[in-house]
Amino acid sequence: MKKYLMSFICMCLFFCSCGEKRAVSDIDIPADAIVEDEKVMEKSEPPVKLNEVYVNATDGLVLRTEPDSSSDKIRTLEHKEKVELISKEFETVEIAGIESQWCKVHTEDDYTGYVFGGFLEKELSVIDYISKLEGKFVLTESKNKDFFEIKNAGDGKVSVTTNLKMFSAEYSRIVKVEEIKNKDGVLMEVCAEGGFTSSLVRVSYKPETDTVELYWKHDKATVDDDLNIIDERHEEKTDVYKREQ
Repeated sequence: MKKYLMSFICMCLFFCSCGEKRAVSDIDIPADAIVEDEKVMEKSEPPVKLNEVYVNATDGLVLRTEPDSSSDKIRTLEHKEKVELISKEFETVEIAGIESQWCKVHTEDDYTGYVFGGFLEKELSVIDYISKLEGKFVLTESKNKDFFEIKNAGDGKVSVTTNLKMFSAEYSRIVKVEEIKNKDGVLMEVCAEGGFTSSLVRVSYKPETDTVELYWKHDKATVDDDLNIIDERHEEKTDVYKREQ
């Protein structure tokens, strides 16, 4: 009797243990993997530090003891030098036509001080692209000395200024570098429609020739009293502005 009773108890214990769930800690998981939402995923690369920025000033950027251009100079940071951004001042100021804040930074050679944030960029590729764009482009055959001038405007942006009359006196706009790159070099574009007339003006930077091109198109239709088209005119022209030496 005892023999049958012991056999019965052993069988019960066996089936109970088979019904238990295995703990995650008991499962063999590769050392180079992590568990998230019950899925085994490969480890991703460590994220890029968001506080790493680069100097965008070909003549160097002065590191100062206080957030003030009259404070003592610590040293001059080199163009494209990497620094750690610690904080930004609340107040926006304008220096060299650029609006930004003073920034507290720490250098790789262990200096801490303040620089004007208008000459800092998050990516080296943006600095390189701005360097290509910057300059004055002129239409050599123009009597009015028509021009487009591109300058660094800080924070991944450039300013585009022109004296063309179609833009009403001297016109300037701020445009993001990423926007220019995504639109195949378009610096500005103006469309106008009214009645039976439409116009398009597009200004683009052409890296292959290092020029600025102004494309102009004008369409006009003449109609009779019954709005029937009796005449159509189409004009288009491209002017090439060369970099001023």
